Amino acid sequence: MLRSCLQFRTVVVMATVVSGLGLPACTMVPERMMLSKSMQESNLSDAKMVKLKTANMVEELNELSSSAMISEHTGKFGSVCFVVRRPGLCREEGLALEKVAAQEDTPFDGFGLFGVVKETGVDDEGLVDFNTKYFKRTLYLDTDLVFYNALGGRKLSVPSWNPLKFISTIKAIGTRAKEKGISQNLKGEGIVQGGVIIFGKDGAPKYVYEEDTWNEMPVDDIIAAVNAVKAESN
Repeated sequence: MLRSCLQFRTVVVMATVVSGLGLPACTMVPERMMLSKSMQESNLSDAKMVKLKTANMVEELNELSSSAMISEHTGKFGSVCFVVRRPGLCREEGLALEKVAAQEDTPFDGFGLFGVVKETGVDDEGLVDFNTKYFKRTLYLDTDLVFYNALGGRKLSVPSWNPLKFISTIKAIGTRAKEKGISQNLKGEGIVQGGVIIFGKDGAPKYVYEEDTWNEMPVDDIIAAVNAVKAESN
């Protein structure tokens, strides 16, 4: 792929007019949004997924392939998949994506937005709360962690071995959550990290954000990536 051959791992996409969406003259996608080796080598079309319903309780509905799942949410330009590390904690990120989708300039226009979780039956109450209050999109169960492994199967690690810095980071996260009216819990598996995968209209991953647990989700980088996909598909 051309992207893997770029030395400066920063893409500058010269955008023209895309269906009157008013894209900027150039869309810069940061290096960290480029596809990692694990993502490039992963097959995200044949994974077994289970569609979930979370109105009042968690129900596992039909089983489908990941390619069918992606296709179901592919818009004019592609789709955006939120790979959730832990529904009890990743609520700030879910809310951030919902806010981007609701912006007046509609950066996600032409993209379907959906989510993937790694387990059910552990914190179903928290999962319902997550899906009805913070990330109100269709969720799917990835029991084999295919999407998580494509993101590198990265494990959560402490941000600093300095106890003062670590405590300061934890307090900052708690303060942000409180200010945004977000309740959280630590139930369920929360070590294997998630992120956001941006698919093109062909169903292939184009850009990816690998979760940085200790910092806020870089929504501007995600917006830059979806704008780049729009420009590339024009």
